Amino acid sequence: MRRRPVEIGQRYRSREADWLLWEVTSVTVDGMNVPHAKIRALSLTEERTVACAVLANPRRFRLVSEPGDDR
Repeated sequence: MRRRPVEIGQRYRSREADWLLWEVTSVTVDGMNVPHAKIRALSLTEERTVACAVLANPRRFRLVSEPGDDR
């Protein structure tokens, strides 16, 4: 199955803390050509940078909404 690209505005839930909702705020490519996403927790003031492959891994995160979905 082909994975969807990570895009700004997508929202994910962590498999480790399902109560925590993360939103992608930016997507960049590092010097080794690896795409990374900056995500922020909607209920906290926490921000993290993770590899897009980590967000796309269903064992780590679950996509819950796309940009423009009714929230």
